Amino acid sequence: MQDNDPQRIVEAEEFVWRDLAPSLPLSAAQRWTRIITTHPAVVAEFGHIHPEVQPLDPEKTDRIAESVKGQEIIRFSPEGCTLRAIMHELSHQYAYVMDPDQPDHGPMWVATTLRLHSIFMGPPFAQRLRRRYEKWDISIGRL
Repeated sequence: MQDNDPQRIVEAEEFVWRDLAPSLPLSAAQRWTRIITTHPAVVAEFGHIHPEVQPLDPEKTDRIAESVKGQEIIRFSPEGCTLRAIMHELSHQYAYVMDPDQPDHGPMWVATTLRLHSIFMGPPFAQRLRRRYEKWDISIGRL
């Protein structure tokens, strides 16, 4: 299965999240990660995961966040990140659990992130994000 272009995904997400994306310090990223992963509806849909939140090493990357494939580890910039980045990386963690062989931003990941957004942010938010993905020609899989 082919991977979607990560830059197109980020651009679509940023458009939808533009008014809801304040920068959060690393401690807040840790709290939000715990809040989302322990939310009863998220646990019912995806099961329990307990990703360890670590700071990114700015010497090694200029990213604001990354998820470690095959490990329950998410790294965020020590300068802060957004709730959008937290949801994005958690979607990677859940998609890795469901199918570790899928491409990082493939259709399964897109379906996972849409479902996570629907549960945690609400169906209207997820529908808006889906429309942006479709507008940017991002392939959407099925869960």
